[in-house]
Amino acid sequence: MHAIASTTSDSRLPQDSICRDEALLRRDVNDQWPRVHTSQHAWMSFVGDLDADGLFDYPAGIDAVSLSTAGLSHAPTLLDCWFSSDRDFNGFKDGDILKISALGGVEVVHTEGELDALLQPTSGNVDIDALAFLGSSILRLSFANNLSGTILGNILDGAILEWDTSANTIVMIASEADVQQWVDQAVVGASSIGDLKSLTMLPGTTAMAFTVQAPTSDDASVYTNDGGGKMVTGWQEADWQFQQSTELDALCFVSGEFEQPVVLSTDVAYVQQGEAVKLRMRHAEPGHQLAGIAGKAFHLQPHWRGQSGLAVVDPLLGPSRSWPAASQMDIFADSSGAAGYVAVMPNLPVGVSSVNIWLQALDLDGHGWSSPVVLRLE
Repeated sequence: MHAIASTTSDSRLPQDSICRDEALLRRDVNDQWPRVHTSQHAWMSFVGDLDADGLFDYPAGIDAVSLSTAGLSHAPTLLDCWFSSDRDFNGFKDGDILKISALGGVEVVHTEGELDALLQPTSGNVDIDALAFLGSSILRLSFANNLSGTILGNILDGAILEWDTSANTIVMIASEADVQQWVDQAVVGASSIGDLKSLTMLPGTTAMAFTVQAPTSDDASVYTNDGGGKMVTGWQEADWQFQQSTELDALCFVSGEFEQPVVLSTDVAYVQQGEAVKLRMRHAEPGHQLAGIAGKAFHLQPHWRGQSGLAVVDPLLGPSRSWPAASQMDIFADSSGAAGYVAVMPNLPVGVSSVNIWLQALDLDGHGWSSPVVLRLE
């Protein structure tokens, strides 16, 4: 099984020294450990500068994530992920369901206001804490806070609701007490779950899989209601190998087609003319040859090559440059799947004060595009 996930707080993994709370991680149960799939810098390259303050933006933590697979004619990519943020950011609410826009930036799939108008709580904030896409117009979700006086009565933060967005109806399919009972059966003597933190469907079944807030020793363990409640084999907290303790804040089981990309990164996002910038690549296949492209024209589109499954630079829409140059040494991933390259930033044309440059690496041995990064050249 494969999954994407996000953590409540920053953590570390064996090959990722920083796993920020807005990063998406990908885990293959047959692999040694999870890996960062979408880093903060990758989010910045997709989201851009939403508020025009000169700084690239990214979600304020990922509180929930799900894969919308309806009508897909290609392997799923980050463009098909719906998510909700930990906190309000850049005009988006923590109860909004969001997705990356194919034009860049973020678009709203469903608003917090829709749920607020449907549930009509007398107190409590509608903050989505867990999300599962069931197909068509059916979503399952849970909230970060208790809601009082709704059309369903009081809703605790461990309850699971089912929302038919087409009919605009909502029902409670599991109370917090139900979830607690599933955890109690899975772990004898379990303490209060505190909150339901993430929700997905167990592959190949109609059962749900989820994570809970407590106890700390199991807040990254995945439970299921299958059979009345048990832990999912191979998906307990120790299996994640977090080097710094954290909760799972979002989880979605995905198909193997949602691949692990090479992760491209830099130390900075804002650079000067003529500056040498170290590009780092990790999670490549050992021994594979890597190359890249840099350009000013952002054009986000699904691509037939695998890994991220997305291309962000279109050389037909603006000037671009491949790397390494023909006069430089070829780049090969080492035995750990890592590689590096030093790129020298060009000079800006006369009269131009800044420009954004998107970069993406390519596995030349057929394994596709990396996650992208964006630099602001000033």
